[in-house]
Formats: sequence, structure tokens, C-alpha cells
Amino acid sequence: MPQLIHTIDHIARIQQRGVLRLLFYDRALKERLEAAPPDDQLDAQQQWRDHRLEAWETLLVRQQIIDWLDAKDIVWQPCAPFMFGWVMMGGYMGDIYLDVPCDKDLPLYQALEAYLQYPDDRMRFDNVMFFYLPLELAMEKAEQDEPGFIDEI
Repeated sequence: MPQLIHTIDHIARIQQRGVLRLLFYDRALKERLEAAPPDDQLDAQQQWRDHRLEAWETLLVRQQIIDWLDAKDIVWQPCAPFMFGWVMMGGYMGDIYLDVPCDKDLPLYQALEAYLQYPDDRMRFDNVMFFYLPLELAMEKAEQDEPGFIDEI
């Protein structure tokens, strides 16, 4: 069933603050595709998009993290990546928005960060990336929130 999933930048604009996002992927595939020769980069990019549309459903670490978030009563929701260009419609890639302010003094943020990262900021999980999107960057695409924006594309 079709579902509207907001981009992480749209969520930041709604929240009026910087926001946190988790991205799930197959690290070995990413490294192999990044090493593709220049002539194969277009194909590699397509393989990466195809992978992201499917892989999140089979990565056990994603469900493990969701279970931990739920156990800690951390609110999360599906989200789409930040759109640097035009609004995009497509399949869900498994990314999730974490409704926790990025505040190093906040105990809930400290627990989240400790669960996801080692003290030296390396990720504890190979197939997960942890991102912070500042509100200032999210505001660069605020025109996408205007009524009728999609109709004018």
C-alpha cells in the first residue's frame, strides 16, 4: 500500500531543529561499488539504489536497533533521505528518523549515542550509518513545503 514518507529535511523543518537519522546498507557491497571503474559508475549507482530499496528488509541489525529503540521508548518513524535536488517519489529505503534532540547533555541522547557508536565515534554496527542534519541545511529546501510546489514541477 502506498505510504507518504517524509524526507529527513522535511521532518527537521516540522520539528524546527536538527534531526537524527539512521541509514541501513550492505557495507561490503557499498565498498565494491565505490571501487567500480569510472565507466561503470552509472551502473554502480543503479545497483546501489536497487540495493537500498531491498536490503533494509533483510538486515537483522535494523530490527535489532528498532527493538532497542522501542525498549527505550525512543520514538522513531520511517523517513526518506535528504533531497539535495528535486522532490523524489520512489520506494522506501529503510531509513529512520529518531525523535531525540542532538544534545550531548541529554541522557537519552547519551544512551542512543553509546548504543550506536564507540567512544571514538566509530559505528558499533557495520551496516548502519548515524547522521545529524542541522536545521540550517534542511531549510535550504523549505520551498518544497509550500502548497502547490509538487503541482508546479
